[in-house]
Amino acid sequence: MATATMPDAFFELVSHHLPPEQPVGPKGGCPRVRNRVAVRVIWFMLATGCR
Repeated sequence: MATATMPDAFFELVSHHLPPEQPVGPKGGCPRVRNRVAVRVIWFMLATGCR
């Protein structure tokens, strides 16, 4: 299995370009995916070339 760990420094560089994380509102609903998780998935796809 391929592994590609995202450096914390990279996330610090791109985190200010992402929308702020918001809690689930009073009406409920599905929580959003955390920004770090979304960036980690993108990093993995770019680093390993998975399709």
